[in-house]
Amino acid sequence: MNYTWSLDELYKSFDSDEYKKDLEELSSAGSRMLEFTQREFADYNNAAQKIEKYIEMTRKNAELSIRLRSYAFLRIATNSKDADAIANLGKIGRYSSELTAPRISFQNYLRDYKDIDDAVNESSILKEHEFYLHEIIDACKHQLSDKEEILISKMKLTGSTAWSQLQGKVSSEAVVELEENGEKITIPVTALSQLPSTDDVEVKKNRFFAECKAYDKYADISAACLNNLKGEVLTVSELRGYSSPLEMTLNECRMDKETLDALIESIEEYLPQLRRYFKIKAKLLNYPKGLPYFDVSAQVGKSNKKYTIEEAKETVLTAFRGFSEELYGFAKTAFDNRWVDFEPRAGKRSGAFCSGVYTIKESRVLTNFNGNIKDVNTLAHELGHGFHGKQLNTESVLNNSYPMPLAETASTFCEEVLKNELLKNISNEEKLSFLSFSLLSAIQVTVDILSRYYFETEFFERRKDHELSTNEIKEIMLDAQRKSYGDGLDDELLNPYMWLNKVHYYYAERNFYNFPYAFGLLFSLGLYSIYDEKGKAFLDDYNNLLKATGKMKIADVCKLVGVDVRTKDFWKRSLDKIVADIDEFESLADSYKA
Repeated sequence: MNYTWSLDELYKSFDSDEYKKDLEELSSAGSRMLEFTQREFADYNNAAQKIEKYIEMTRKNAELSIRLRSYAFLRIATNSKDADAIANLGKIGRYSSELTAPRISFQNYLRDYKDIDDAVNESSILKEHEFYLHEIIDACKHQLSDKEEILISKMKLTGSTAWSQLQGKVSSEAVVELEENGEKITIPVTALSQLPSTDDVEVKKNRFFAECKAYDKYADISAACLNNLKGEVLTVSELRGYSSPLEMTLNECRMDKETLDALIESIEEYLPQLRRYFKIKAKLLNYPKGLPYFDVSAQVGKSNKKYTIEEAKETVLTAFRGFSEELYGFAKTAFDNRWVDFEPRAGKRSGAFCSGVYTIKESRVLTNFNGNIKDVNTLAHELGHGFHGKQLNTESVLNNSYPMPLAETASTFCEEVLKNELLKNISNEEKLSFLSFSLLSAIQVTVDILSRYYFETEFFERRKDHELSTNEIKEIMLDAQRKSYGDGLDDELLNPYMWLNKVHYYYAERNFYNFPYAFGLLFSLGLYSIYDEKGKAFLDDYNNLLKATGKMKIADVCKLVGVDVRTKDFWKRSLDKIVADIDEFESLADSYKA
């Protein structure tokens, strides 16, 4: 059985006539688009027809770029030393960047076009892309002059981009020094998680302190990077007319503050119940003062079940068929037509992902399957992303870009579909182990994400006034963890360096890369609770929701299934599902302990 994916549906090779033809087409797209915009956007005569033509050309270029880029990217994903793929990906990126100038011309043209609403109502093409057009116009409200935009772009190279690269360099060079079994070990801090797992508390504690010591050596440099990077974000967001980086992020997420407040306040109200998860684990692992931060991810219970790839496929298909024939059919097609690359091997990237390829209306899923129950869960999760892509394939490619809070909707939903099937057929001990890891994800995406939100909010607030010292940053992180984790963790064994090892803090374009995860998880759980009530009558609503994720504001997408995300009622409904799992986890833990 072949468990690698097939890319022949994209191209046979980089030397194929079809690939060469498409690459040549993309290489000349920028000049064609620039010529068109310079010629046609000089006035507003027949403006609607000009905009229609621009959309038609942009759709074609986007589909072409996706196909070419996907082929090169997917080749590299399974062979990091694929020189042809690396070289071609660079070419594709360079050719695609040449579309920037005509895109800016189009933005400026739309910004000054006063009759866009009339044009939209008279054109089926413009009506189809109404949200896309208005989003461009709205973005122009925060756009500076061309000279200022160019200046900011250039200054970023020696500003936030440089600070980000510096932090990445020093963090990658950090090493951990420790002694185990009478042997001194020196390894990169990034390799610490690859050491053999252990149940010895002293060994885990020593690893934790050694990691903190390694972080301490470059903490001052990272503090300087974070101060300067976030300082730039504050300056740019103010120049663009935002009240704060948070407002800028919410705008990019198509989300309003009322929704965020309802989400955060709901999680806060449930913190005492969510913290029970850590207390249960602390009791099972014999920690009298609460769970130490270094053992937050510890698994409890035992699961000796090993799945073959065929068994994993059958388990996922059975679960999916219980939800809908369409989801089942999608997954079966993915398996039958080799859309999934299953097994780990040299040169293949770690982790898992799903890459949608709009041009051929297919997806490709990468996993590193080792046969445990987590791998089955990962397979369902990534196929969920693919199913989301299947629904979006019916839309224009320009209506395919959904905001981060909605990115995990279908994937997390599919995890829930699988979980409800798995829990029917496993022993209590295996169920304890499964709930331990599935709940860990849910709790981390609520409790830990909340601590990161607290940290970033406070950092930005203080950075308006002054540069923060390393000790001040560490204290903010500890305060954020205390506020979020509360009595769930051992107060003396928190992690003051969590701002150092999360790369998202060091991307100027990814501020508040935290609350969207909480939104995604709880939104999916809430949707599943609606499915529990409505059954098969919910399926059409669910599919229509997925199709709309790229062409509506978040609140409007949610209204399609009768959900008001600006109120706490929906979020509490989702949190109740997590609490119900914690109740079952506690019951199983009591039996296990006895």
